[in-house]
Amino acid sequence: MKIRYLNNVPFLCFIALLGVIYISNAHSVEKKLRKIELLKKEVKEEKWKYMEVQTKIIHESTESQLAKKLNDKEIKINDEAPVKLNGAGE
Repeated sequence: MKIRYLNNVPFLCFIALLGVIYISNAHSVEKKLRKIELLKKEVKEEKWKYMEVQTKIIHESTESQLAKKLNDKEIKINDEAPVKLNGAGE
């Protein structure tokens, strides 16, 4: 009977090795999933920051905001239409 158990030792070691590899793989996948969720959160935060900056730029570039800035620097706004110059040969 002892010989019968000894013949199965390599198979049992192989099964144990497969179990260790399976557990290691499961932990690795969970670690990667946590990292992916963290990166998704960071991307979401950066997207909000981008939208905030974009909104600020759009607001600052409106005509009324530009007029306020120019008025603060004592620069006058030209209300006249631009003059079209004719070509030299005409």
